[in-house]
Amino acid sequence: MSTASAFLNVAGALQCAMAIGCSLSANADRVQCTTDVDCTQRGAEFAGSVCVDTWCEPEPTWGCLDSPVRLSGESGPFPITFHIQDIRMQAPMAGVQARLCRKSDVNCDEPEAGVVTSDERGVVRFAVEAEDPTLGFTGFVLFTGADLMPGLYFWNRPLLGAVEVPPVQLFSQADVDALARQVGALHDPARGIVILNTFDCKNEPAAGVTIMTDGTDELSAPFYANDGLPVAKAVATDRSGYAGLINVPPGTVNVAGRLDSDRRLVGTISLRVKPDSITYSPMVPRGR
Repeated sequence: MSTASAFLNVAGALQCAMAIGCSLSANADRVQCTTDVDCTQRGAEFAGSVCVDTWCEPEPTWGCLDSPVRLSGESGPFPITFHIQDIRMQAPMAGVQARLCRKSDVNCDEPEAGVVTSDERGVVRFAVEAEDPTLGFTGFVLFTGADLMPGLYFWNRPLLGAVEVPPVQLFSQADVDALARQVGALHDPARGIVILNTFDCKNEPAAGVTIMTDGTDELSAPFYANDGLPVAKAVATDRSGYAGLINVPPGTVNVAGRLDSDRRLVGTISLRVKPDSITYSPMVPRGR
């Protein structure tokens, strides 16, 4: 074997080792496929893969669904940054009070860093300390302010390092009433609202994700964003990745996201819902 051939074989093996769901079985011609169908027909190990130069590689949008979940991270402290916006004006909000709470502190009676106030750019920063770097930090942030409906922001997996949170848009009571009317509902102040932002494996807003819940009832009104407007009759997220529910009973609601195309599980989260409050959460895919 020539030196050049040996190098190409090693490079191919390294590429394979770094790919999700890649098989290291010997293949002298390095030909696994001519179409994407050839890949899916190779078995469960190649689920979600696509044919690239005769080789089955993970489909970049959802390939991480088949990779193992990351278990270890930084012990901290590591920075968590929020950007707070007014939902109506789409502009930064100064003066919003934020409290970082551990998940077990359901009422946020003992916030981790006291009260942090958003600056003129709507920025809120926390330094998060993980009790165990293999488990990360689990918790939420409570947002409050004059004329604002309280907001609780959860993550759907433990924090294992620095995070830049996409803009969180806060609502006034009038904004909530307008949202409810848009989807044909009447907001019940004894119940809460859930707003989700779904992402794909490239960390981009995810279209085609269907949201399923456990802990809602017939009075709960689901909706998806469609060209910037909440729509009750849509069945999956559009390219904005937004979805939600109005009039969710207080307590715990379990949420799962599945691809509308093949029903693969994107992610899950258990959320706390409070009366007359909004619970926010990203839906980050498994394995990312």
